Amino acid sequence: MTHSGTACDTHAANEAAHIPILPPPLPRAAQAQPADSGAESAARREKRWAVLPRVMRWLGGITLLVSAFSFLVSGYVGAPALVGYFGFLGFTLLLSMAGAFCVVRWQDDKGARTFLAVATAFLPAHFARLGGFVFAWFHGEAEFAAHLALLQLPCIPGWPLAATLAGAGALLAAVAFAGFSAMARGQAARLTLCYLLANAALLLPARDPGSVVALCLVLLAGILLADCRWFARPAALKTWDGHAVRSMLHVPLGVLVIRNLMLHGPSQAIHSFLLAVLAGILFFGLPRFTRVTALKRAWQNLALAPALLAWMLCAQLLFAESWPAFREQVLVAGVYPFAILVVGLSFFVAGSGRAHRTIGAAIAVGALIGQLLTDGGAVTSLLAIATAIVVVLGAFVMEEKGLFWVGITGLAVGLGYHLHYAVQLCQTNLWLALALIGMVVVGLSSYVERNGRQGFARFARFRQRFRTWR
Repeated sequence: MTHSGTACDTHAANEAAHIPILPPPLPRAAQAQPADSGAESAARREKRWAVLPRVMRWLGGITLLVSAFSFLVSGYVGAPALVGYFGFLGFTLLLSMAGAFCVVRWQDDKGARTFLAVATAFLPAHFARLGGFVFAWFHGEAEFAAHLALLQLPCIPGWPLAATLAGAGALLAAVAFAGFSAMARGQAARLTLCYLLANAALLLPARDPGSVVALCLVLLAGILLADCRWFARPAALKTWDGHAVRSMLHVPLGVLVIRNLMLHGPSQAIHSFLLAVLAGILFFGLPRFTRVTALKRAWQNLALAPALLAWMLCAQLLFAESWPAFREQVLVAGVYPFAILVVGLSFFVAGSGRAHRTIGAAIAVGALIGQLLTDGGAVTSLLAIATAIVVVLGAFVMEEKGLFWVGITGLAVGLGYHLHYAVQLCQTNLWLALALIGMVVVGLSSYVERNGRQGFARFARFRQRFRTWR
């Protein structure tokens, strides 16, 4: 027993000698923590250093833009107006040269784009200042109120002014081309041309609200047409830089409006223009930033309110000084064009646009019917009949029930209005009424006998087709 136990103990001791004695394993998270922490810290530091230059460029660019606004407001203190302007022009050229230096010397395209973009954004301030010199040459040195002293510039003789305009225009064109080449090389020439034309509007000496609004409308239409034709399709102009470049074209338009508000205060023409711009933003701009169809429709429906107000103010300016002065034409002149606008916008809404077309047609027909009932006339009744016929034809083309019933209603009222002339004639000539009734009855009997069955068959086919309309 003792020998056997000793042998077993010896065998167990030998096996134990071959088993390595190791400490218990550490948790997996504890093993990986030092290495992962180091990698995360390095990545975090790299991210901070990558964000820092971007923030610095933003801060520097904003500071430079504020400096341009400060110059536009206060000018160059302590120097004559023309000398101060040349100092600002030299600073703009210095920004462009700094952008070129970043590319050539440091191979830094991001900093170069920032310098060149800010220099290009300075152009509206330049042209606004030059426009002040042009206004002073045409109208003399005007006396403005104290808070409008920034718009009061001295009258410069013709030749120095022409040389300033020519030299500054050439240099600023080069600055704009360099800036747009850095941000959108493929469309740099067209962007430069559109930008210079938009800024050239600031040189015109007109300052009254009517002329300014007309100029703003032409300018806005030109910018939107150029954007749809050239700048909305290239992929390079759909990035953040591309949107910034395309938005830059509208800055001269904003300067025009702000300058007019400073000179004349809020006017009816400016209010109408701003409401129209707001309607355009709600209808065309904001829906692009969402993919939810219901939200798009909400924005576009909301746009109808400022569009209606804009047209009401515009109609008041176009047709009379106040609403009571043209009460007889208010329904046609004030409402009918807006109805046409709603129908036109129905082809650009999110969805089928049936509701907008029906509402627009109902507004147009309702305005004409209301005009007939209040102050009827042959011209209004003919316009009502023509409008109703167009609506009915549109209903057949688009197969929409709402348009059909609106058109039929307008046609019935328009024709009924004309029939009352015949009724008045028949009341004074009883024999003519009897003769007309007899002729109608005989004519209908002949038509029914010849085409009655075909007419009922066509009507049945139309009913079947009408049921499929939306």
